[in-house]
Parts: sequence; C-alpha cells; structure tokens
Amino acid sequence: MGAHAIRLLFAAVCAVSLPAAAQDAFFESINQGAVDYAGTLANNSMLDAVEDDDPPDEDRPSADRGAQFRPSAAVRRQVERRFVEAFGARVPSRRARFAEEIADGRARAPFQAVLDRHGLSSNDFADVAAGYFIAMWSVVHDRPVSAREAAPAIAQLREITLSSPGALPPTDVDRQTISDAKGLYAGIVLGQYARSAGDPAARERLRRRVAEHARAQGMDLQALALTVDGFRVASARP
Repeated sequence: MGAHAIRLLFAAVCAVSLPAAAQDAFFESINQGAVDYAGTLANNSMLDAVEDDDPPDEDRPSADRGAQFRPSAAVRRQVERRFVEAFGARVPSRRARFAEEIADGRARAPFQAVLDRHGLSSNDFADVAAGYFIAMWSVVHDRPVSAREAAPAIAQLREITLSSPGALPPTDVDRQTISDAKGLYAGIVLGQYARSAGDPAARERLRRRVAEHARAQGMDLQALALTVDGFRVASARP
C-alpha cells in the first residue's frame, strides 16, 4: 500500500495540468505570495504557448531519449517572465531585484546545487522531478538529505516518472516548461530556507507554508518517511 500510494502521489504531481483555455485566467487570478505562486506554477504542466522573438524549435515528441529534453532559451525566458510578472504584481517594490536575481541565476542556483550534489541533470524531466521532491521534503522536514539517503529515492522516483502513464510529458517544450518552473520554485524556497538559519520562527513559517502548498497540490510531504528503499507513507495527516 505504501509503495502504491507513493507511485500515485508522485505521478499525479508530475502530470497535473491546466486546460489551455484556463491558463490566462490562472495567471491573472493568482493572489498568493511569491513562494505559493511559484509552487502552483511548478505543479502545473502547462503554460501559455511560447511567444517570443526567438521561439524554440518545433515542439517535437521526446521519444527514445528517456526523460531528457532539448533545452530552449525561449522556453526558459517564458517561465522566468511569468514568475517576475506574478511576483511583481504582489510586491511591486521588489520586482526589479527579483527579476535581476532570476536573470543572473541566483534564484535558481540553490536547486542547481541539489541537482549537482546528487548527479542529476537539469535537462532531464525525471531528474528534475526527483530532485524537486527531495528538496521540498528536506525543507518540510527541516533536515538535509545525504547522497546516500537520496540514491534509492531518486531511483524510485525516476522509475515512477518513466513508467506511470501520463507522468512524463511527451514533448520537449512541456518537459522543459515544468522542469524550469519546478527548478525556479525550488531555488526560491531553498534560498529562503538558507536565509532563515538562526531564525526559528521564520524557518517554521516557511516550512509550514511549503507543506501546506504541497498538500494543496496533492503532495503530503509530512506523511512521508525517507527509508533505505526510498519514500514510504509513514503516517496519515488530518
């Protein structure tokens, strides 16, 4: 039961999407803080069609390459623009600084460090999804995850992504869109987590906010235990 629950939970997180007609309304209706917004974006696998002066190549199927995708600068810019727009709408006084931190890579860097530490690729949807899941679990449980602990969980989560129907987006653009969104959200959260060191109240607020948001997306991280066999459901949350 535990393993089956993990499979359903993780596959659902990978596959959640918005109907195309609802995408504009979704972005316009976001009224949460920047962290909560970013998480909502990261857990939805569809954004507006990329409209850019330098559009990506044809959105071709990503067949025969596992979960990898060919990265496009245009797709990344589109994701970053959405983050800046949403954050700027909520905190106009910090929009320029936030945009700068995204543009120069500072916002994403903490999550890239997680990928590097565990030997994961930012151009592989299954790697990013596994790294994201582990990073958010680490924040919610307020403890680091060693490479030795992470290895079976990464294998478990990659297997779920690659074998569960609907968990792996079929095209390069879809894979990169959600991967970049997850990576940016995770980087923002991890950066805030690091800055909260020495401030227990701030860390607890962040931990609870991330846990609550994840639960709203169908991902109850507080109920999961990290074991030698990967993640297992340890307890039910109310």
